[in-house]
Amino acid sequence: MSKKKKKVNVFLAGPIAGVPNYKENFANAEKTVREKYDCFDVWNPADLPQGANVEWYMEKCLCRLGELSEGSKHKPCIVVALPNIGPTSGANVEIAYAEYLGIEVVRLVDLMEQKS
Repeated sequence: MSKKKKKVNVFLAGPIAGVPNYKENFANAEKTVREKYDCFDVWNPADLPQGANVEWYMEKCLCRLGELSEGSKHKPCIVVALPNIGPTSGANVEIAYAEYLGIEVVRLVDLMEQKS
């Protein structure tokens, strides 16, 4: 008997600034998430246009988390934390805000260890 995948909206949180291969890291994370969940949507900040300042990116990400929280009564959502989030990473802000909003946060490494 096959196990039904949980249907969710997903927000990927991870280090970008100073990480040369961040796009690849986020693409791999998105692939893993899509294998584990039946996703309504995956918010991947690595897909945002390049060239803006940090404040612009954080505004976009925090606004998206707020939108996910508002819609969570109808479509459950989770934040997936990529590895190697340093102490100054904006991902820490995203994770803290998600927890404040009551959004579940799971670590990517935990998802990868789960059997499908």
